[in-house]
Amino acid sequence: MKRKHLFFGFIGILFLSLLVLIGKRINQKSMEEAHFETIPHFLFYDEDGKEVNQLDFENDYTKVLVYFNSTCSLCEEEFHAISKSIAKFKDTQFIFISTEKFEDIIDFASIHQLHDRKNVVFLQDRDFKFSTYFKYDVVPSTFVYNADGQILKAYKGFTPVKEIILTVNGDDRR
Repeated sequence: MKRKHLFFGFIGILFLSLLVLIGKRINQKSMEEAHFETIPHFLFYDEDGKEVNQLDFENDYTKVLVYFNSTCSLCEEEFHAISKSIAKFKDTQFIFISTEKFEDIIDFASIHQLHDRKNVVFLQDRDFKFSTYFKYDVVPSTFVYNADGQILKAYKGFTPVKEIILTVNGDDRR
């Protein structure tokens, strides 16, 4: 009989421990999601080495931030698709961010005919802070914010351009 009580006591402790772990994970996930509600404060650098933060962009435009690396094949594919479809994005500011040297960033942008476009900005994350600001460290990662800086969608990994267009243009019905 004593063994039976010990067994059920042990099962009870295991069950309570599992509930505590699940609760902590749900709380952590909620905190991560809350971080994405608005565009975070960030500091990156433009081609001239000037500091750029989230307040330096037009408030009248949807913002698409893409974290990328020019040696990433999925980034290459996403860049190519965005370049081919850029006219389909309504009132959109693109902000591409990479940890690479600016020479490599601009070469990559030029190949995809995105350099020197009015609505496209390239920034360098020379201090490797992107993952601190956005809590993602995967390339490519894409974040879509409305004109008020509220998150519309965050994508980790390659994202078909059609999904980004639907999100930007307000047709995201998922």
